[in-house]
Amino acid sequence: MLVAIVSLWCCNGKDTLLDLYPMEPIVNPEVGVLIGDNRIIHIDFDGRQQISGITEAGIFTTPDKFRSLDFEPHAWQATDGVVAFGDGIVVNARNGGASFSLRYSTDNGKTWEAYSAPLLDGRFLTGGGVVSAMQLSISADGSVWLLCQHGTGGDRRMLLYQVHLEQQRSVLMLEKVGATALAFGFADSAHGWVLYGALGDGAGRVHVLRTENGGRFWAEAATLAIAGQPAVAALAVDRLLVYGREGGVFRSVDGGISFEAATVGGPIVACEAASSGTVYALLENGVAKSTDGGHTWTTLDARVHGVEVAGTVLDFHGERAGVVYGQDRVFITTNGGQSWDVLVYPYGYVVDHPGTI
Repeated sequence: MLVAIVSLWCCNGKDTLLDLYPMEPIVNPEVGVLIGDNRIIHIDFDGRQQISGITEAGIFTTPDKFRSLDFEPHAWQATDGVVAFGDGIVVNARNGGASFSLRYSTDNGKTWEAYSAPLLDGRFLTGGGVVSAMQLSISADGSVWLLCQHGTGGDRRMLLYQVHLEQQRSVLMLEKVGATALAFGFADSAHGWVLYGALGDGAGRVHVLRTENGGRFWAEAATLAIAGQPAVAALAVDRLLVYGREGGVFRSVDGGISFEAATVGGPIVACEAASSGTVYALLENGVAKSTDGGHTWTTLDARVHGVEVAGTVLDFHGERAGVVYGQDRVFITTNGGQSWDVLVYPYGYVVDHPGTI
């Protein structure tokens, strides 16, 4: 291991290190950082070269794709529960006991502010009731949508809250008795969809609820057969995709009233609408793209330095700039998936630190 580290440390740094060792742990010679054991949590694009983000071990900013970087060691604290990232804010709901706690950060997780106002109706916690947070989403106006599952003995219900953090105020927007909460998504502040399972349903049966007025009224829509954990990709006020991570992709152009099956190219790991027309899907093997709102799909040539673009999270910032989070690397495109870069992570384990070699 010592030989490998020293040989990379002596590299002149003119070529991309991943050209030489694309599948092995490596060292950035200009930064002096060993790549390993530090997963990236979230990335923000500040420009074609400027990237900032959060890792398990700290917060970083790089103006030149990790050829140089500023790295502030700080352990990521939101390891439990569900997390959502917004514009300058991170929200974390942590389950524990009969309920959950809600908190938020405006400095990339260095400090946290608790949501201290009562959130749940007391009737949900009586008689041994338990409420768990299932999914979070942050709207453009800064409000938080929170999907919850309530259970008491054999009884269960789905709850959807809208939370206003600064005002310390929450509103129960949906209560569905006998429902298992699965997923939700919003196209804008008014149009959204919730997926749920009903008592007595067989495996894979998914019901769709829809709203056109910000959750004040919900209507039953379609029922679908989805394999695996279902999810929603909201494209526009009348267009959405519902898909399962083990199979089944359905497209609606009438706001969820009816759906038609779509062929994407394989099981979807994650899917995101970059605009009402452009949609990206991270597959078990590769990346697919649609430019007609999910009607037809093209499998991209998503490889770089002989390495296939793969991961667990897909995040696009507009139609052209996007990132795929891999297990030990990140893949970035700035031209709509025509080409990709694989980037070095900013890790906090320095080669010349006493006792490391």
